[in-house]
Amino acid sequence: QSPSISLSADTKADSSPVVLVTGSGKIGRTGNHVLRDLACHGWRTVIHYAHSEADAHQTLKWLEQQGSSGMALGAELTDKAEVARCLKNIIERYGRLDAVVHTVGNYRHMVHESNVLTTRLLAGSALPYLSKAAHGRFLVFGASGLNRAEVPAIYNQAYFEAKRELLANMRRWARVWIALGVTANMVSPGEMDYSEVERMNLPMGRRVRPEELTRVCRFLLDPDSDSITGQNIEVAGGLNL
Repeated sequence: QSPSISLSADTKADSSPVVLVTGSGKIGRTGNHVLRDLACHGWRTVIHYAHSEADAHQTLKWLEQQGSSGMALGAELTDKAEVARCLKNIIERYGRLDAVVHTVGNYRHMVHESNVLTTRLLAGSALPYLSKAAHGRFLVFGASGLNRAEVPAIYNQAYFEAKRELLANMRRWARVWIALGVTANMVSPGEMDYSEVERMNLPMGRRVRPEELTRVCRFLLDPDSDSITGQNIEVAGGLNL
């Protein structure tokens, strides 16, 4: 069983919302940026990692320095039992789950499993908890250009088709979940500042900054965003339009 680490006192009486950000253990990557931004804006955060336990420890120390409540959970999200255990640990600590931000999705290996299967397992397991929240939120990550008929040259076919399937699933869930008070949306980033691949001739002349992406995520998770659901918002600087 994967290890779990938590810090600070149990705070079930705290009224601050709780968010699980998958793939947030790796410092410098998308999930970690999103988690830190939400922690700075009053959210109690749950770090998820698969292999980045050391980075998760460092992120927990950072949360503690900010005076923010957090915990870290190791889990393999392609395993239904692991997903259920992860969510159970969150409920045992906080007594609630208000939002899930799912940033996991491999580009080259186990593409369908990491992008589509993990999301389906999370959605099914998290919905009972999210539907009890005052403003339940489920946010997934896509890819720029999903509205195009052809696969953009920067993506491989399997990855792009997996993201298209994820978009269709998200919209189907959104239609059903809105009656439960839960929204489902997608954010599709372009080439980020920390991308390992550098492309020339980007439409806006630079890469997307992390704070541009995290601001959109925070907006979609806001309690005042109840009527925004089933949407895919690109934060890509015109890439793949």
